[in-house]
Amino acid sequence: MLQKRSEYNACLESFCVPLMQQVGYTRDEEWQVTVKGKTRNLYRAIDCTRMAEDLYAWTDETIRTEFRKELEFIVRYRQAREQMEQVVDMPDRQLNLFIQVALHNKGRLSATKRASHFELLTDEEVHALEAIIQEQFFKGSA
Repeated sequence: MLQKRSEYNACLESFCVPLMQQVGYTRDEEWQVTVKGKTRNLYRAIDCTRMAEDLYAWTDETIRTEFRKELEFIVRYRQAREQMEQVVDMPDRQLNLFIQVALHNKGRLSATKRASHFELLTDEEVHALEAIIQEQFFKGSA
């Protein structure tokens, strides 16, 4: 819904706009709304067909695309971690940090991050770890 904000807003408006045209209300300078009259009958049998259909479509799209991308990322992440553990013995926290930092820098470890977090790694280890990140996350995207 966040990625399709205009569609989401249109969906909400398909329900709210017609309803609000039937409701008497006032709004003060602090945007507090006071409803005038009885509105219970307006909510008794509302038609939520549009909202249900849109929610189904968004859920279906999320499952087919976003979940798939997330699962692929998790698989790549685990494979990268396994390969990195073969190169160097580092705590889990450091391995995860290396991956995160390298992902934000197109598969490379910046000199600043290396000096502040990975100063104990040799040049060969850094290059090997970067190669793993590039292979797992950036292959075919260059």
